[in-house]
Amino acid sequence: MTGAEPQRAELTEEPFWPSLQELLRRGSESVPSMLVSCLSAHGALWSFDQLPRRLLLEKCSGVFPQVVDQGHPLMAGVGELSLPHSRFNEIPTAELVESGYRVLAASREGGWTVAVGERGPCQLLLLQGHPEYERQTLLREYRRDVRRYLTGHQGSYPHLPKGYLDVEGVAALEQFQADVTAQVHDPTLVDRFPFDFVAAHIDVDWQSVSRLFMRSWVRSVRERAHSLPARVAVVPAAVRL
Repeated sequence: MTGAEPQRAELTEEPFWPSLQELLRRGSESVPSMLVSCLSAHGALWSFDQLPRRLLLEKCSGVFPQVVDQGHPLMAGVGELSLPHSRFNEIPTAELVESGYRVLAASREGGWTVAVGERGPCQLLLLQGHPEYERQTLLREYRRDVRRYLTGHQGSYPHLPKGYLDVEGVAALEQFQADVTAQVHDPTLVDRFPFDFVAAHIDVDWQSVSRLFMRSWVRSVRERAHSLPARVAVVPAAVRL
């Protein structure tokens, strides 16, 4: 299950919350493993463990070097890597560990990225980061946030994603920011956003390692499906909120 941008201060106030909670409950009782990402991961931690998310002072956006738990099968062969984050909220690592989860990847700046635990017969794989992102996803999100600033739907100009671009890419976006913030807010200014130029200056690649990680997870699902009781079956499903 993937996530969505939060629209309410509390997860339980989101219009989809009852459906998400029921889906999590049914999954924990009927499938060998669930992967929950972003808002869905925070939803799972509230539903199963009553761990509340906390609003960050500023959006966490960037690609952060990870400390990896090489001893866990899901991280076998992963080695050194950096992974994207893009979120307004977090759940502290200490609270996650106290609730019985094992952190598999984390960074000093971005917090925990990947964690795993058991809930009933189900393995729960939590992603607070976004290993599934394409190379340009953070740039598209940044441009979206710039557009919101220019239309008046966002009060402050967005911060650049950290650890994502080389020097030339950063300079181009800083110059664009200086140009548009010196003028009256005008949504048409986003048409000048130097997307193609900056996309050529993305300075990090996480996709090959992410594919290795996902293959390890799919393999673990198959192994768990063979070892768990017959009532726990693989139910192929993908839900995007």
